[in-house]
Amino acid sequence: MKTKWLKAEYLEGEVKQHICDVTTILDIGCGIMPQRFIRPLTHICCEPHKEYLQKLQDKLKDTHDRNYLFVNATWQEAVRLFPQKSIDTVFLLDVIEHLKKSEAKKLIRQTEKIARRQIIIFTPLGFASQHSKGGKDAWGLGGGTWQEHKSGWQPEDFGDGWKVFATKKFHIIDTLKKIRKKPVGAIFAIRDLEKPEPDLEKAANELYFKAVDAHSLAGLKISIIFFSSWKKGKEVIWTAAKYFIKRKS
Repeated sequence: MKTKWLKAEYLEGEVKQHICDVTTILDIGCGIMPQRFIRPLTHICCEPHKEYLQKLQDKLKDTHDRNYLFVNATWQEAVRLFPQKSIDTVFLLDVIEHLKKSEAKKLIRQTEKIARRQIIIFTPLGFASQHSKGGKDAWGLGGGTWQEHKSGWQPEDFGDGWKVFATKKFHIIDTLKKIRKKPVGAIFAIRDLEKPEPDLEKAANELYFKAVDAHSLAGLKISIIFFSSWKKGKEVIWTAAKYFIKRKS
């Protein structure tokens, strides 16, 4: 594990270059601000605080750039909901600092089981005390208790297999919208779990365009299923797709 230190204004741009474009993501603890790094076909927003989820649904009701699925569940429930290697990428943005370190490490281990391509983590650098006022959070909602910080993280907490990007001055304003006496840094940690499959992706593109040229609705359906399918299903679907193309050629 090697940490790349950057100025705050370059952090997210650098990180985005290391995030794979995938079809299915699980955004655990997304609150009212789901990830915006990539645009998947299916974006699963998993949030334990129901008020946040309702606010998020209202916020995204007129958004049609992807399929959103909203799940009201804790992280423990979320990792049990999805089978092994069923999700391309899991995002844990501003999540692990809200858990005790032992719980957060367990969460990370569990996401390694359900994610197929990547795990993306964002958290403050070190422990940054954060408390609510009267149970209200920074948005004036009743999620104050969910916003309390319980652990602090350093780059060395992410071992072998992780790419770590960090900055020493990132969070200037606290949750009560007051300027911090001392800015708090930030960490992005990325775990690559599996290499892309360029040959299969190329084949999927070829299948799609052949179906378009042939004005074949069935071919289009197969290609769409192929793009959004899980790894285990791809081999079966691709076999069927090749047979279909051969018949139509």
